[in-house]
Amino acid sequence: MKPSLWRTARVLANLRRLRVLHAVSRSGRISVSAVAAQCRLSLPNATQMLRALQARGLLRAQRVGGWVFYSPDPDPAVAFARPLAAALRTALSADAQTRRDILRQLTAYTHHRRIAIVRAVSAGSQTKPAVARACRISAQALTRHLDKLQRRGVIGERDEHLLLLTPASPLAATLLTLALTETTEA
Repeated sequence: MKPSLWRTARVLANLRRLRVLHAVSRSGRISVSAVAAQCRLSLPNATQMLRALQARGLLRAQRVGGWVFYSPDPDPAVAFARPLAAALRTALSADAQTRRDILRQLTAYTHHRRIAIVRAVSAGSQTKPAVARACRISAQALTRHLDKLQRRGVIGERDEHLLLLTPASPLAATLLTLALTETTEA
């Protein structure tokens, strides 16, 4: 099964995993024990986080003897991995965005229904009842997901019509583009 954007966003929506990803991105190639030391994690925790990031296609692992090294080479089989990894590297290295800002942007996309809502709004189903029908969800579930999308600056509302907002950062723009173009929900 190929990684999906919403499941990848769930893995990334964790401050410690973002620190681990940043450590690998900065180094270019780094051992598990070096990541654990830099991020002040136990070796098992560092291993678990690195494996989760690799499983989402964001890192490459290479075993050399008894050591495992990770590098920030996205998996070419995961269509969204390269643009997402590049946007994350930029966001993590920029002073303008805190990791909490990055988390807020990621959590807009941590549920498949929120991605479906974004697509429905983009496709022209712009009233709440029309979006609920297009996404096949209840009004209550739509309200819950819309609240998060609105608080994250992805969707706005004007005259009872929903609309996509202009992304506030390159990472937000990349996430929106990926949400609109991803082909699977797996």
